[in-house]
Amino acid sequence: MDVENIGYVYEGLLEHTVERAKEVILDLDATKSAKKPWVGLEELESAEEEGGKAVERLLKERTGSAISRVRNDLKKSVDPEDNARLLAACHNDQSLCNRIAPYFHLLRIDSWGYPLAYPQGSYMVTTGTDRRETGTHYTPKSLTEAIVTETLEPVAYVGPAEGEARENWRLKSSEELLDLKVCDPAMGSGAFLVQACRWLSERLLEAWQDEERAGKCIRIDGKSLDSLEGGEPLPRDVEERLLVARRLIAKRCLYGVDINPMAVELAKLSIWLVTLAKGRPFGFLDHNLRSGDSLLGIHDLDQLRCLDMEPNRAGSGRKLFAQAIDQAVDEAVELCKRLRQRLILDIHDVEAMAELDKEARRKLELPELIADALVGEVLAAGGKEVDTAALSIKVGQAIEGNAEAIDALRRKTREVLSTDLPNGKPPRHPLHWPLEFPEVFERENGGFDAIIGNPPFLGGKKITNFLGVSYRAMLVQHVANGRRGNADLSAYFCLIFSRLLRERRLIGMLASNTLPQGETRRVCLNQILENGYTISRAVKSLHWPGRANLEVSIVWIFHGAWKGKVILDGKSTDCITSALEPAGDITGEPFRLRSNVGNAFQGSNIRGIGFTLEKKVAIEFVKTNQRNRDVLFPFLGGKDLLSSADHQPSRWVINFFDWKEEKSASYPELFQIVKERVLPERKKIKDKTKQRLLSRLYWQYDSQAKTMYKKINTMNRYLVHPFTSKHHVFFFYSPGITVAHTATVVTLDR
Repeated sequence: MDVENIGYVYEGLLEHTVERAKEVILDLDATKSAKKPWVGLEELESAEEEGGKAVERLLKERTGSAISRVRNDLKKSVDPEDNARLLAACHNDQSLCNRIAPYFHLLRIDSWGYPLAYPQGSYMVTTGTDRRETGTHYTPKSLTEAIVTETLEPVAYVGPAEGEARENWRLKSSEELLDLKVCDPAMGSGAFLVQACRWLSERLLEAWQDEERAGKCIRIDGKSLDSLEGGEPLPRDVEERLLVARRLIAKRCLYGVDINPMAVELAKLSIWLVTLAKGRPFGFLDHNLRSGDSLLGIHDLDQLRCLDMEPNRAGSGRKLFAQAIDQAVDEAVELCKRLRQRLILDIHDVEAMAELDKEARRKLELPELIADALVGEVLAAGGKEVDTAALSIKVGQAIEGNAEAIDALRRKTREVLSTDLPNGKPPRHPLHWPLEFPEVFERENGGFDAIIGNPPFLGGKKITNFLGVSYRAMLVQHVANGRRGNADLSAYFCLIFSRLLRERRLIGMLASNTLPQGETRRVCLNQILENGYTISRAVKSLHWPGRANLEVSIVWIFHGAWKGKVILDGKSTDCITSALEPAGDITGEPFRLRSNVGNAFQGSNIRGIGFTLEKKVAIEFVKTNQRNRDVLFPFLGGKDLLSSADHQPSRWVINFFDWKEEKSASYPELFQIVKERVLPERKKIKDKTKQRLLSRLYWQYDSQAKTMYKKINTMNRYLVHPFTSKHHVFFFYSPGITVAHTATVVTLDR
């Protein structure tokens, strides 16, 4: 397989979930609009008992197909060849085959021509949602190359950060290059790390050549010596040298983390494909690539020593057990150093490395449990002050070796880490940076030399639903230093990146283009610049070159005062602000114009597509009963302004305002529609508090925008434009319509 494109295959695998079928599942040949393109056989047979129409309705809903197509497929007979394939799919269970046969022509067919039916207990592949919901996208090579090169040049050379002309840059020595630590904290299948491996390996070859010209000898383990002293020399063949360089860089320089364990394994495979050397085993990345939540753990060992997420605040101090933690970390660091210094010649070397890694993990097992417990207590507090006095006592007993105390601590930790965990999500697994990679942080000027990546994008308001209320509270309190706002998830990654970076080193990061905007900017980039970092290069907005339809920003952030060239959107400038703009006469935060307060509004958030009706259906309801005109209105959304020549509403909507149930129910036909369509939607809302409130008042909108309607109902006309659009499009409308939250109303009539 082509190494350059294999990442796309890996990311495709990550978009799916493999699970054991708890019942007989039929995978349906569904349209893209189908929300649940599969059905349980028992569910189908239950519908069959209610009659043929119930089956048709169920299959229409699950496939997204017209009822006529469903009826035709149910009438078709199954020929002997198809029946044989179905029998094979049913593991030769004739009884099961007979039960599924009536639905054969509605099943999805795999690449080998077999229908996709999963008997109970078998494994099935289903489309996953976690990566899509968190805005995780595979980064094309065109972006990884540029980001990696611009991030690593100031790290591998002396001169770029100091403002020297390119011809005066000096490549660091091979020893210095092999001592660099480069990390992708949300690595996916390893696209950035693969590119970093390629780029650094080429620089390592150059450094070896420079050193050989100076009379040095290069040993097979990459060391530059005055003489080989009987050691094995580096091969003379350039291709063989390159493979050695890549393996050394992968072993000693590359680090990665991903929340998905499968992604970690695929990243190892990605790097293996570019470091493969005939006769040399590959198994030395287990200590470099880890699975865990990059945002959830501790980032500073003092947090553990003080049992406090804010160890520098007044009243916080080292605990009695801090010395035991330091000793465990020191011993683990020594093991990690031995691991990285070991030369890999055969499988025995790989096995020896694995044993060293296991021993290092054993040394840190109890400190990691204590760190998990601390994070769990913070989650359980839900953003409130955490009292760790009781936890400190338990930790002290555990440190002394009390087995019962350790078991109790482990049970309690599992409980608190599950606080507010959304349904269907796997258990939380914090990643504690100074414990996971102690040799990186327990050195002078500790931290990574370069951090690269494309962390997940997720709008601020979606974080709570996807990760939990307590999780977001922890991000705000301990990642964003209490700075509140609906920041994108990528902003919190950027803040963590800045804490993991050594001084005078660089972050190269691709993020949502909301990073330099509004609340995301205030929470993230403003704060980072206030803490002494500099944006050395940026691309403010770029259309994603891959399949996803989105706009992104790219930023390079230097820990310290950058003296080199500052580049914004490909052009030199003196300084880049947090808005990813060149510094002008006026810098800093923009202020709201008081004169515009009360002139712009977001429309109604109906929270339920079941409120909407086709125009002809709504008009028919009015014709049948003129009283229905009280609660039926044209429904204007943002797309209506852009998708038709007359810019008129394409749908109508039922609107019971803030009426009580009794008054709303006096419009029985429309009220029944809302009850049947909206209530089930609202019962699926993941935020339990929101779900209870909106389900109790299911006939009312989530947001009525009362102030807006009060104002525009007194006007002859007002302006509306799409809430999100790359086009600044405005049109005038008159009162008498309901405006959706996907549009913005500006109360000007001129």
